[in-house]
Amino acid sequence: MNLNLYLSEQNPVVVPVGSDAAAFASTVSSQLSARYGSLISTIADTTATTVGGFDNTTLFSKKLQMPKLKGGIYFYNTTIPSGGNTVYKYNTLVNTRSPTSYFFLPTLAAETIINNIGSNIKIEVTNYPLPRTYQQLQINNTISGFFASFIFSLALAFKFASIMAFIVKEREDRSKHQQIVSGMKLSAYWTANFVYDYILYLIVAVISVALCSALGISSFTSGNAFAGVWLLFIFYGLAYISFTYILAFAFKDYGNAQAGFYFLTFIVGGMLPILTFLLRILGARSNPIGRGLAWFLRIYPAFSFGEGMLNIGSVSLYGMV
Repeated sequence: MNLNLYLSEQNPVVVPVGSDAAAFASTVSSQLSARYGSLISTIADTTATTVGGFDNTTLFSKKLQMPKLKGGIYFYNTTIPSGGNTVYKYNTLVNTRSPTSYFFLPTLAAETIINNIGSNIKIEVTNYPLPRTYQQLQINNTISGFFASFIFSLALAFKFASIMAFIVKEREDRSKHQQIVSGMKLSAYWTANFVYDYILYLIVAVISVALCSALGISSFTSGNAFAGVWLLFIFYGLAYISFTYILAFAFKDYGNAQAGFYFLTFIVGGMLPILTFLLRILGARSNPIGRGLAWFLRIYPAFSFGEGMLNIGSVSLYGMV
């Protein structure tokens, strides 16, 4: 990291400077301004005689005004002799939300101290982070599975609730009865509804899977996972539309049917898969409970869909726990 190149991209960098000697804080602040010009805007604190006072007075107030402030540097005017060498001491107070503050502020402080004793040097720091570990990648995939299970269950709950409301409303308004009296067979009525509802569902399913691919969610698009996601969406529609028709007979008011079925789908398909997943991985005592609940709830298509999305997203994590 070349300081001049780095600073030129910040426009400018505000650096509060403090010291246990007021005159030294002013001197260092002037030196930084002279060396880097308009690239650095220094704020000299000539009142704080301790690093705690510097943090509480100058830095705290500046952080409230400038959330992107990288931190500040507190210099000690006194040196410490050590075996014939001279030790110069400083503290850097970094903003942990800034990934470059850890390198920028110590480098700037070291350059300032060395140049202050008569050596004109420049320090360059190379930062090349290691790639994420296999375990970290699997945790990220599991988090993606959590969110996908929750978001897709929430979104698709609206679709199935609308199917439920239409079926109940036709029965409530006697529209279904009128069609049957007019000569329509029950098999034709249910087949036509199913084909129509499934085609509309497939449009939503295709858009959902396409979004997984477009957003680069690797846990759902890499390897065999992508085919698994497709199969989940295809069979979810086939199973849950039929299941919706059966449950429609339990309601007499289409408004209550739509609201009740939406929340049922959301809870069973979005929340319970996460609950059973956590029970399975938390420990030996909770694992059998999670497995038992999962086997019982798999009769409900929404739960099977949510659990399937979770399992695809965390398939590699199971080998780590």
